[in-house]
Amino acid sequence: MQHLNRPLSPKERQALWVFLSTSLAPAGGLGPEALDGFFTALVIGPETVMPSEYLPVVLGRAALPDGPAANRIIGFLMRRWNHLAATLKDGRMPTLWIFEAPKDQKGSAWCRGFMRGMAFFAHEWDRLSHQPTFDIYIHSFQTLAGSLQGPYPALSRRDREACLMFIRDGIRLLQDHWLEARKKETG
Repeated sequence: MQHLNRPLSPKERQALWVFLSTSLAPAGGLGPEALDGFFTALVIGPETVMPSEYLPVVLGRAALPDGPAANRIIGFLMRRWNHLAATLKDGRMPTLWIFEAPKDQKGSAWCRGFMRGMAFFAHEWDRLSHQPTFDIYIHSFQTLAGSLQGPYPALSRRDREACLMFIRDGIRLLQDHWLEARKKETG
C-alpha cells in the first residue's frame, strides 16, 4: 500500500500535467494547478469525498482514453490524492502545484480549484468563513481565485505574494479545524 502514497515521479507528473492541460482543461475539466487546489480542499475538508463524486469535476466533459492509458491516468490522480492526504496527515506540507505565472495570475488557478473543492460542502465552509480565526485565510483563497464580488482592484505583486504566503498556513489551520470537527462528530 505504501506505493499508493508515494509522490509522482517527474516523468509521471509531466505525463499527468500534459493530459490535464491538453485533454481535460479544454473540456471543462481541471488543469494541473486547479486539480491540486481542488484535491487539497477535499482532502482537508469537512467530510470524506469518494472518487466517484469528484472525478466528474476533474474530467469535465472529457472522456478518458481507453484501456491501459485510462488506468494510468486514474492511477496518477489517485496517487496525487493519496500523497496529499498522507503528507498532511503526517503533519507535513506537500509541495503544492502552484506554478510561476504572469505577476497577476500566480496562484489563481490553484485557488480556483480550492474554491471548487469548497463548493462540495458550501454550507460548512461558508459558516467557517465568518469566524475570525479562519476568515483571513479563506478571504486570501477567494482573493487569489478572483471570486470576490464587488469592485476590487487588481492585487499588487506584494499583495499577491502576501496572499500566497497565507495558503500554507491556511491549509494547516483549516485541516486541523476539520479534523477536530470530525472527531467531535464521531464521538
